[in-house]
Amino acid sequence: MNALIGVDVGATRISGGLVTPEGEVLAVEQRATHVRGKGTAVETLLEVIDATVAEARARGLRVEGIGVGLAGVVNVAAGAMVDFPRNHVR
Repeated sequence: MNALIGVDVGATRISGGLVTPEGEVLAVEQRATHVRGKGTAVETLLEVIDATVAEARARGLRVEGIGVGLAGVVNVAAGAMVDFPRNHVR
């Protein structure tokens, strides 16, 4: 069976879901966005994805794709959202 991973990166929490192609949620992984301090969001994002992939493997599922939703632009080197006037996340 195949599955997909969807991740929402929020200002306070990163949530990842393991879902079927039909939209059934099989598992959820959540962590505080900046659990280790400012500038750690990208690291936390990757940990959530890794944990969700591990859950898929434990269930014998093949991950077909990963989608990530963000509220704006990310400076990957800084591991933080780029501050710009129309972005409500600071």
